[in-house]
Amino acid sequence: MVIEIANEAGRRQYIREGGEDIEAAGREIGAKPITTRCLDTEGTCRKGTWGKEFKRAKKYRTPEHRPEATRSTTLVERPRALRFQAGERVFTDGSQNKAGDIGAAVYDEKTETVELVGVRGRPTVLRAELMAILRAVQSLEGWRHLKIFTDSLTSMRLIRRWVYCPHELNEEDHIDVLDAIGEAIANRE
Repeated sequence: MVIEIANEAGRRQYIREGGEDIEAAGREIGAKPITTRCLDTEGTCRKGTWGKEFKRAKKYRTPEHRPEATRSTTLVERPRALRFQAGERVFTDGSQNKAGDIGAAVYDEKTETVELVGVRGRPTVLRAELMAILRAVQSLEGWRHLKIFTDSLTSMRLIRRWVYCPHELNEEDHIDVLDAIGEAIANRE
């Protein structure tokens, strides 16, 4: 079982009296923390292999009997230290609705504005994610350090592959948008 909590509200749900965090909550239900790393993070363009922990993992089965909680489950609110201060972050997202329409958006925490981004070309969610990242790079002031947050691991991997292994990309990988992202980064002040 993999548990990933990506937002502050989600992480706060797992804080208990005594300052326990998500890792402690996972151990409480029998989860074992493992080190994770993205495939191809060194730019070597080799296919990754599953780790030993993943291969040894047993198939998850819903417990027939859940033991009573032995500790208090009261949540404790406390301020969290942020790696990047509030106001410095920019969030991007692309999506598709039930009607099949594709769109993207950029949220700038500093100005508290949302910019909707049109998606041209082949309408895919991946293209929308990449277009949102492109717009964030283009629209932020050149002096500002980029702290762009995306939920698209595929976009991050494609950008990395564009940097380290561009010969492995093709039109299906939205190379036109990747080229535009690279150019926008290079043109920043």
